[in-house]
Amino acid sequence: MHVEKGLYYFSSAIGLNRLIVVREETVKEEDIIEEIKRRLEKNAGKDFDVYLWPASDADVPDNKKLKLIVLPLEFASGESKTQKFIQDLLNKYATKIRTYKNTLIFLVADAKEYDALKFNTRRLLALKSIKEDKEKMKTLTEEDKDRLDEKFKDLDSGLWFRIISTYRYLIKSSDDGIKTFNMGIPTIEERQTLTGRVKEFLRDQDELLFKLAPKVLLEKAIAKDEEKKSFADLWEAFTSFPSLPVLEDENVLKNTIKQGVQNGEFGLIIGEKVRYMEPVLEDITDDAQIVRKEIAIEKKEKIGKILQAQAKPIIEGKPIPGMIKGIKLVVKVPWDKLHDLVRGVLSPLHVEEADIQKLEIKIEATSQKGIKKETIDMKVRETLKQINAEILEEETK
Repeated sequence: MHVEKGLYYFSSAIGLNRLIVVREETVKEEDIIEEIKRRLEKNAGKDFDVYLWPASDADVPDNKKLKLIVLPLEFASGESKTQKFIQDLLNKYATKIRTYKNTLIFLVADAKEYDALKFNTRRLLALKSIKEDKEKMKTLTEEDKDRLDEKFKDLDSGLWFRIISTYRYLIKSSDDGIKTFNMGIPTIEERQTLTGRVKEFLRDQDELLFKLAPKVLLEKAIAKDEEKKSFADLWEAFTSFPSLPVLEDENVLKNTIKQGVQNGEFGLIIGEKVRYMEPVLEDITDDAQIVRKEIAIEKKEKIGKILQAQAKPIIEGKPIPGMIKGIKLVVKVPWDKLHDLVRGVLSPLHVEEADIQKLEIKIEATSQKGIKKETIDMKVRETLKQINAEILEEETK
């Protein structure tokens, strides 16, 4: 029985539904797997380094970069072979013991969702083969052709939803071994990359930190009997030990150190310079030393006495020839050039031992879709509070 323009009739030509079923039987399992892999590669994202379907622990490097390891589909959540595969990856790298365990995040499939994913992928490939078969397309009615196009578009656009619904479990190392998270089924409207969805979920769960309180750094990463610790050793610890929080990158640690120094939680030694209760304008290098505040105060006092003894009296109001006493600038700076402002303007003035008496920043931000209130309260205001910034004026619309 066939239908065209509302009329039903009998024909010896095979109907569309039957044709689809027949074509589905010709789709090979490896073709299904290859199509899923192709889409994973296309939509992986760039928030982490992605390692798709590693065959062994040697396929995932042992370095300090955050890595998302997408396990092969045969390693489903909750299965013993999956647990063993993950433990092997956490503990070994080729013939060596893995060092940077706290950089590995595993994405694991749900077995039940995988069945639905395979069904949809098989049908999509069957529809594709029909569309590419010119002779077979000639035998279809116009209405069947339209139905074929509609079915193909629906499956094609919805397959990524099926893929991220299948890869819904996250696993990472913890003090007790491994920790599993269920990200749930995404909404139909979601069109995130793989790494984008994982990053957003881990942030919401406070398992991936974009900022860290200086007190937490002192409590968790610096032992009570340690007077100092280099930045390199701290970053090594955060990327190695599952007992420590996972940080998005080393800049999170650098910003925490700068905040802690300015707030007086601890001091920082960079070369011959000691920073304490002041902004850190220099780049924090691997050999920079984080020191307890008592040591920072002692060193600052010692350096102050030396400088005081070496200082020569300067007649007030008479600058050294070729030098100027001060400068006042009113500038308009693009928001994405603030780092250059610090590096190229404030830092050189600081090196000249200029007293930067006043620095005011005017921020005007608008969004057509709106800014979340919690973003203003928990991030903007909280950050300003933590860096001891004084809000001179505030207006919301």
